[in-house]
Amino acid sequence: MRHTFPRLRFDEDEIIEPAGPALDHEIDRRVFQHEDAGDAAPYSSGYEASLLLEYALSRSGWLMDFASEGPYWVKLERGDECVTATGETVELALCRAALKAVQAA
Repeated sequence: MRHTFPRLRFDEDEIIEPAGPALDHEIDRRVFQHEDAGDAAPYSSGYEASLLLEYALSRSGWLMDFASEGPYWVKLERGDECVTATGETVELALCRAALKAVQAA
């Protein structure tokens, strides 16, 4: 199956999608592979939901590093692969990095 990313906006290789339901649905669809993402968890704005995302990424072999003070950034590494992303919150930066990680895989 071929994946396309028509709804995401990029700015010089950076995903700039804001936190909210649209981003949460993309995470649900691409990372968790839920076909019907009607009730996606608030991955981009909720702490508990972002922990679920972090756990799913770690089960796929991704190791996470992040800045605990703003501006926030997240780095995901798996073997020779490395993706980074920034955001107004750690949760948002994690979502942006997760989408880049799925796209890289």
